[in-house]
Amino acid sequence: MPARVEDEWSDSDEEYGSPGDVETNVQLGIPDGSIMADEDLKDPRVSRIGGHPVFLVSSPPDVSVSQCKNCSNPMQLVSQIWCPIEDSPLDRSMYIWACANGKCQKRDGSVRAWRCLRFNKKYAEKLQRKAARKEQEKKVEKPTQSTGPKSNPFSLGSSVEATSPFGLGSQIFGTTAEDEDPTSPQPELEEDGHDSEDSEDSLDEEAEELAEALAETTLNDVYAVWKDMPAYPPLYLSTISEYLPPEPKAKTNINVDEGSGGGKTKGGLEAFENSMNVDEVFSRFTKRVACEGEQCIRYELGGNPLPYQADAIFQRLFPSPQSGVTKRVFSPPSLPKCSKCGSDRIFECQLMPNLINVLGSASAKGSTLPSKAISDAERREAVEKELKERSGMEWGTAMVFSCSADCCPDGKEYFAEEEVLIQWEA
Repeated sequence: MPARVEDEWSDSDEEYGSPGDVETNVQLGIPDGSIMADEDLKDPRVSRIGGHPVFLVSSPPDVSVSQCKNCSNPMQLVSQIWCPIEDSPLDRSMYIWACANGKCQKRDGSVRAWRCLRFNKKYAEKLQRKAARKEQEKKVEKPTQSTGPKSNPFSLGSSVEATSPFGLGSQIFGTTAEDEDPTSPQPELEEDGHDSEDSEDSLDEEAEELAEALAETTLNDVYAVWKDMPAYPPLYLSTISEYLPPEPKAKTNINVDEGSGGGKTKGGLEAFENSMNVDEVFSRFTKRVACEGEQCIRYELGGNPLPYQADAIFQRLFPSPQSGVTKRVFSPPSLPKCSKCGSDRIFECQLMPNLINVLGSASAKGSTLPSKAISDAERREAVEKELKERSGMEWGTAMVFSCSADCCPDGKEYFAEEEVLIQWEA
C-alpha cells in the first residue's frame, strides 16, 4: 500500500519562507492532521506523531523496549519516523518513546530511541544493476576533469541546493505514491530508464507484498500486546525545509558561523562564541525556532543539533575550544560509540518543545485508575495521586544520535537502541 501522499507539499520559497530567506539542510517535521485511515495506521512508511508503533522487523520487539528506565512503566510513542538512507538496501525507521510521569522528568532514561532496519531485496537488486551500469559506463566513457558539485539526495527535488553527506531518498517522513518505490528510497534514473520501468512494473506487487506481511505481523501475539499499550492520538508527521532570514551584513554582538545547519555553506560547522552564557544560547534557540513555530522534529542526519541552553549537555557537545580558538563547534567524538559495531555516532534528529504541546500529554495520557470496585475515599486518593504525577514532559529538547555506519549485523533485520541526550527546562 502506498504511503500517504503529501498533497499540500511544496518546497518553494513562496510557500515556506519569505523571498531572500536561506534554505538550510534541516528538515522540519510538523503535525498534519489525525490519521484516520486504517491502511495508514498499519503502514510503517507513514511517519507519525503519537499512535502505536508499526515495526519493519518480521517479529516485533518486546514491549520492554518502551519502558521508562526510571518508573519501569511503558511509555507512549511520541514519534515514528520513516527515514531510509539514499543508496542503502535497508528500509529504515526511527521510534522514539517518552515518559510523561512527573517523577521521571529530568532523569535519564525517560526518553528512548530505537533504530529499525529491514533488508529490501528488490531495491538491493536495483542498486546492483545501477552499480553495474555505472561500472560499464566508466569503461566506455572518457574521464572528465571536473564533475562539479553533486546534487543533494537529501532534498525533495532540484530546488534544494544544500549539500549533506547523508542523503535520504525523496521525502524524509514519507513517500509519494506515484513516482517512488513504496518500500525504498528512489534511485537516480539512468538514461535507459531501466529503473523507472522496474519501479512502475513492481509497485503494485511490492505494495501487496508489504500489506500481506503487515497483516501476518498483526496476528503476532507480541503485536497484540503493543496494541494494549498507552498511546497518544496518531497524527501525520509531514516535512518542510527550514528557511532562515539572511543575516545582516554588519554583525553585532553574537557572531555565529551557521555552518551546515544554518545555510547553504559548504563544509561548515555549527559554532558558538566561547563566551556565550545560558540566556544567549536559549535566545538563539528561540530565535531559530520562531522561524517555523509548528516544528515538532528537527531532522538532519550527520548534521548539527540545535542546543536549548548552555547546560552540561551543551558543554559536552560543544566543548570549550583550545587556546587561540574563540568558537565552540559540535564535537561528535564526545558521544559514546555504537555499542554493536564501535562506529561513531552522529546527530540524527531532535524533539522540539511544540511536540509536547501537540501531544497534550496531560489529557492524552489516559487513566491508570483501578477498574475494580473501590470506595470513594480510595478512588479520590487514586485520582489525587494520578493528577500529581501528570505534570507532563518537561524537556526543552531531546537529541537523538545514531550509528554513523547504520550497522545491521546480519544484513537482514535489526532493532537497536540509540543515544538520547536531553536538555531539560530550567
